[in-house]
Amino acid sequence: MHWFFITLLSPFLWGITNHIDKHLVSRYAKQVKYTSYIISSGFFLAFAAILIFIFKPAVIHLGFGYILLMILAGCLGAIYLFPYYAAINLEEASVVVPMFQMVPILGFIFGYFLFKEQLSLVQIIAGIIIIFGSIGLSFELDKKVRLKWQVFLLMLLSSLIISVQVVIYKFVAQHTDYWSTIFWLELGIVFFALCLLGVRDYRNNFLNAVVRQNKKIFLIIGINEVLSTTAAFIFYYAYLFLPIAVVQLVGSVQPLFVLVIGIIASIFIPTVIYENLNRKFLAQKIIFIVLILIGSYLLFNNL
Repeated sequence: MHWFFITLLSPFLWGITNHIDKHLVSRYAKQVKYTSYIISSGFFLAFAAILIFIFKPAVIHLGFGYILLMILAGCLGAIYLFPYYAAINLEEASVVVPMFQMVPILGFIFGYFLFKEQLSLVQIIAGIIIIFGSIGLSFELDKKVRLKWQVFLLMLLSSLIISVQVVIYKFVAQHTDYWSTIFWLELGIVFFALCLLGVRDYRNNFLNAVVRQNKKIFLIIGINEVLSTTAAFIFYYAYLFLPIAVVQLVGSVQPLFVLVIGIIASIFIPTVIYENLNRKFLAQKIIFIVLILIGSYLLFNNL
């Protein structure tokens, strides 16, 4: 199970990027739309794709049908950010991120019907515990218990888009090779970024940000993209060897990283990252994250 420790790096890195996303959306929302972040990411990924081509020039020799599928997967890899950014603009990262645990369940459904992947009874139970924990974090404990339906539905849509993207990726990767699929996946995101540039409002917002030469914003976006891309490379590689649901459940520890990073940052850099440290809300997060970790423990001990 040495792969577990390697794959564990992904949720840690994504935990950092979640807080960076929240900072960008909260701090610069009036100046820069989140579409400009996606466009900026497209430029960074174009550079990454060039590096892959330099070291692996054979990646361009992929079947036309596979190329179209991977470009579609790349577009989906950017589209899921729309509901995600909308959700994270409404709620803290430590509440939004656990809702991504809906992805493993969707992954299990797609994997079972499309790839004949199966999980044991214990793994299914572990998945149910994890999902229960993630949904529990979406409840608001004030005068009455209520589900934040707007945030929940946004994240359900985002999770569904991710699941479809992963299915497309795994299908193509099983018939080709890792670097070719990653190369065209990145070009798909670049293509979508170029499409956004074709929309006048999005283009003007991006160009205005460039004209203002707010180097700080693009430095943050650059760091965020490096961390996110590294995490994605690790996860996509794991998909080649394990069931979709299992790989995605490895990310179940991400909420823990998000919470811990948020607490530490709120103490030392509260003006940059804010996390609600009220005892009631903190206890709620800890309880449901513990449930997620229990489910993860059951899963990892039954691989």
